[in-house]
Amino acid sequence: MTGLSENGKEPPTQQSSSKRPLGVTLLSLLMAWLSFAGFANAAVALFGGIGIWPSYIAIFMIAYAATSAAVTIGLWRLSPWALAGFRAWGVSCLALMIAMLVHVGFFPLLIERPAEFLPLFLIPSSVMVVLYWLLHRYIRSRFVS
Repeated sequence: MTGLSENGKEPPTQQSSSKRPLGVTLLSLLMAWLSFAGFANAAVALFGGIGIWPSYIAIFMIAYAATSAAVTIGLWRLSPWALAGFRAWGVSCLALMIAMLVHVGFFPLLIERPAEFLPLFLIPSSVMVVLYWLLHRYIRSRFVS
């Protein structure tokens, strides 16, 4: 079999079923940017010499960047494991956020003065949870039947 139809031409392809939706393309590009930013932040933390973040935070940054890169590839290739990669990215994002908050001493301040620091924690966290939920829902609708 040569893959040619009876009239000697290429058979029609199923481009419509394998064409990447615009939302998936945009999300893939966003995740690529986050991956680049994560690796750049880790490099600055490890080799920049400015001493803002300790090396254990840089490890979380690398995990964040690596999972972002995996999601980028999964979304771009329309792979069914893109959703699992997105979930792994969510876990790495949460771990990085907690590690940073612990490092800067946020949680003792939250306990000492909750009226001042609770909104600083709840508002950005709530926005992140809602965005994550919406993106998860979108990816799930595209990759899970």
